[in-house]
Amino acid sequence: MSIFNIINPYTQESIARFEHTSSLEIKEKISTLALKDYNKLPTVFSRSKVLDKLASLVEKNLEILSLQITKEIGKTITDSKAEVSRAISTIKVGSDLLKTRSEEVLSTSQYSTNTDSSWAIVQRVPYGIVLGIVPFNFPINLALHKIVPSFAMGNSTLIKPHPQCYQSSKLLIDLCYQSGMTKQDIALICPDNETFSQHLNDEKINCVSFTGGIKTAELISKKLSYKKQLFELGGNCALVVFEDAPIDKAVEKTIIHRMGCSGQRCNASKRIFVHTDVYDDYLIKLLDKVKKLKVGDPQEIDTYIGPLVSLEAAKNVEKQVQRITSSPSTKVHLEFKRENAFIYPTIIEIEDEKLVQDEIFGPIITIIKFEYESKLIEQINSTKYGLQCGVFTQSIERSKKMFQMINVGSVIINDGPAFRMDHFPFGGVKSSGIGREGLKYAMDELSSIKSLVL
Repeated sequence: MSIFNIINPYTQESIARFEHTSSLEIKEKISTLALKDYNKLPTVFSRSKVLDKLASLVEKNLEILSLQITKEIGKTITDSKAEVSRAISTIKVGSDLLKTRSEEVLSTSQYSTNTDSSWAIVQRVPYGIVLGIVPFNFPINLALHKIVPSFAMGNSTLIKPHPQCYQSSKLLIDLCYQSGMTKQDIALICPDNETFSQHLNDEKINCVSFTGGIKTAELISKKLSYKKQLFELGGNCALVVFEDAPIDKAVEKTIIHRMGCSGQRCNASKRIFVHTDVYDDYLIKLLDKVKKLKVGDPQEIDTYIGPLVSLEAAKNVEKQVQRITSSPSTKVHLEFKRENAFIYPTIIEIEDEKLVQDEIFGPIITIIKFEYESKLIEQINSTKYGLQCGVFTQSIERSKKMFQMINVGSVIINDGPAFRMDHFPFGGVKSSGIGREGLKYAMDELSSIKSLVL
């Protein structure tokens, strides 16, 4: 049995060790989940009550969960508390949507002159077992974005977290059991990659919902056959500052949307496009504020940037920055600095947008000057990703044009691309994913249609 050693990225000390879930344990948990009778589900009211209780339990354990996240991945305690608070909202929204969902009724009389019309009652029914694969950066809220809609629609859920987040994930699943979910409703596994790969195409698993990177998604997809697949993948999101933008707000949102979680977010502002007329003003104000950000102990309330999730992750960002800055067309502000798993904020001016085609998972701000909208739209769309885009402008017409022309899942006006409300649709196009999260939309994704014709 292999052992995983959880290393605190701030102290670089071991905080826990656990045995990876064995192949036999995975089979047993899947078999238990498969015992659920999907034809005799608890009422909507009963399921909603379970979710209400879960929200209450997560709220009571907010401090414990937040501290555990901070110790596991180095996220600042402020960001960790914000995540758990959002998780509570996610559960409550799921409960509310479950109670207010309505079925669809169709009539043959809509397209027939036959007076003896028939009626179709169209319902959403569970898939069965949903495998939810959760990344490290939002271990609680993103897990609940799979658990809540899956449970609400009557499925059984098998959760596989990132091993670095095993302890916080285990605590969350324990709270699910305390809320009234059973071992036929939900189970936790954390095997090594080889063992996990052997069970991906288990015939009892009916749907796979994965949040993570493209390469892993491709490997997963190759293993699956005739299963529903949902992929919420990476992003190389743009933030655009036009000449009529509120510059102070744009600077503030740039920092929030790029530096949150030390830049380890799929929808972070990874490419900043600033109009030439306001470029200097924007850059001066951005530099002034970024210089003041505290980098340090993630458990201290005034720390803005903690370490990356691991030493390996920090070294990968270092390599990316070295590649970008080796180009003579770049200009570096706030020189790059790495200390163990810490990456200090770095601002790089870039002329050639092709240098930043891949997403950087760290607190690195790359800025590109632009003058013409046509070239800007071409640059934004040039990447293989298409998740979200933030646009700062006072023009309604320009906002409409950017919405129509930019190939992404969402365009956010006068805010950054990391904007996300848990009841809004979330997901992208191209290599940013397949399907949508957001409670209402995830409920549809994690259920199938069944019709009764009378």
